[in-house]
Amino acid sequence: LVSFAVALAFGPSLPALHCVPASQLLKGSFVRQRKSERTNQTLFQIGATVMAKQKPTNKPVEEIRIGSIKAAIWKNETEGGPRFNVTFQRIYRDEEKGWRSTESFGRDDLLVLAKVADQTHGRIVALSQQQRPQEKAK
Repeated sequence: LVSFAVALAFGPSLPALHCVPASQLLKGSFVRQRKSERTNQTLFQIGATVMAKQKPTNKPVEEIRIGSIKAAIWKNETEGGPRFNVTFQRIYRDEEKGWRSTESFGRDDLLVLAKVADQTHGRIVALSQQQRPQEKAK
């Protein structure tokens, strides 16, 4: 199994997509490039920095939490009406860096995760039913 890293580099005319094996990545840079391509790398790094400073505008429509397990419900508008997706996280405290989250769950987390998933499913069903009367009224 080979993993790849993809980077968008802006050239003089059109953006170029670079795809290189992850093993070829240099620490502190996105892709290994020849000296003639350093302008592209610099522009990419500036673009990545700008994107990192921007706060995400989309927020979950609802969050459900039991203990350290949290589900976030996301709403996506489609031509056929709204669709809901869910992400699950486990929140923990790292002594060095404070509060952190992961998408990895241990044996003792699984029953709580199932309970959160059950409650999330019920909430999505309710949200979907709330959307239907609004669609009929239009």
